[in-house]
Amino acid sequence: MRFAVVAGLLAQPRVAGELRTALIALAEQVWEHPITGTPVRFSLGSIRRWYYAARSQQQPTAALARSVRKDAGAARRIDAETARLLEASYRNYRRWSYDLHYSNLLRSLSPEAATRPPSYATVRRYLQRRGMIPSHRLADRHDTPQAQRTQQRFEHREVRLYEHAHTHALWHTDAHHGSMALSRDGEIQHPILIAVIDDHARYILHAQWYWHEQARTVAHALSQAFAKRGLPRMLMSDNGGAFVAAEIEHGLHRLGIQQQTTLCYAPNQNGKMEVFWAQVEGRLMAMLDRHRDLDLYRLNELTQAWIEHEYHRRPHASIKATPLERYQSAPHVGRPAPGGAELAQVFTRREPRRQRRSDGTITVGGRRFELPSRFRHLTKILVRYATWDLDHVFIANPDTDRILERLFPVDRDGNAAGNRREIEPVVTPGSTEPQDDRPLPLPPLLQAALDAARATGLPPAFTPLSEPQDVEAPPAPQNHKETP
Repeated sequence: MRFAVVAGLLAQPRVAGELRTALIALAEQVWEHPITGTPVRFSLGSIRRWYYAARSQQQPTAALARSVRKDAGAARRIDAETARLLEASYRNYRRWSYDLHYSNLLRSLSPEAATRPPSYATVRRYLQRRGMIPSHRLADRHDTPQAQRTQQRFEHREVRLYEHAHTHALWHTDAHHGSMALSRDGEIQHPILIAVIDDHARYILHAQWYWHEQARTVAHALSQAFAKRGLPRMLMSDNGGAFVAAEIEHGLHRLGIQQQTTLCYAPNQNGKMEVFWAQVEGRLMAMLDRHRDLDLYRLNELTQAWIEHEYHRRPHASIKATPLERYQSAPHVGRPAPGGAELAQVFTRREPRRQRRSDGTITVGGRRFELPSRFRHLTKILVRYATWDLDHVFIANPDTDRILERLFPVDRDGNAAGNRREIEPVVTPGSTEPQDDRPLPLPPLLQAALDAARATGLPPAFTPLSEPQDVEAPPAPQNHKETP
């Protein structure tokens, strides 16, 4: 505004005697305030000062800008003693509110300073300008080493919004305890929704309601997401026991999916799932609020219909498009998923077991399993199994993790009948070569000892024992009766 007033004088310099007349004309002119829009006039002295300040400057606008006050950033009512007390208070109690800092400050001031204490607004502005902002603390029940690491992370690291540029680069998964209660076997229970969402497109890859949040249900939901959409590169979840179970970790590793977990008590890192939960409760659950005759199957049917035909086709405020449009148009880095049989065996944990040499069995989940006799020479066995399905236990190759054989529980009743299978040959690298019936030569060590003994020229140091010759037994005497 100041530059606009004197710009004409800078463009057309006045000769001596004409400058005052031009300044008076500008002082009598009515201007429109650039911010408020109201008419305003400026005095002759102000316009003269602006003109001389801008006339000799390379950047006239910078010379006419509003100068910073000399006491800017310094609180006039905060003296050195008050500043020292506030800094010590924040250094010792970072989680206090501004009001609590102010209340303690009033009790700590000297009698002279207490007569005219600074106002609460002044203290709050002073703390805010110096970055002394109250930090939130997790609840006392969360005062664990994991929670302390999370607290330190947020105190020393920035929090930033992120989004991957390709679909299937990162999937988010989480479990949500629904607000609707359903009847199960005569009891009221709240179902749990397990969902998987794409980080880039906000596209729901799979969502299903279950009665429990377990590793079994997580594996079931992820298997369906993989079968429908393919394999991602990374998967993020929280640290819930169902998501960090050995079956889930080993299964994702076999599929080449990097598993990432959020910090403990930091749901904001999985914020895209939290936004979806708000949609579920605010729209889907709100529409089903008056329908109390639902079962789990019906609830899943309605949820799938709502996701595919309402959520996916409704513009998302964060991506400025519908999830379906972005999912179909964005580049992807996904991979095809394995077949159904292989996918069913993916989510299994691998653990070593020691074979009992007495009966060729191992123990898995408190149950005894028989090993085929061709593995009888192995001391340690690597098994793959899921804790929820002990009917499918497999022996695996410890080097390649490939399944070799399915194991079956010990049949005690059948074994009591005395029926036994023949022992299978041990599979070794040389066991398939044909056997040679020709006599074998002496071992090299024994042949060398024999040659050394014969080289001495001495006879063998033993005397053979001669066996007694067979003597023909005399005939048995015959009894003759004499004739009288």
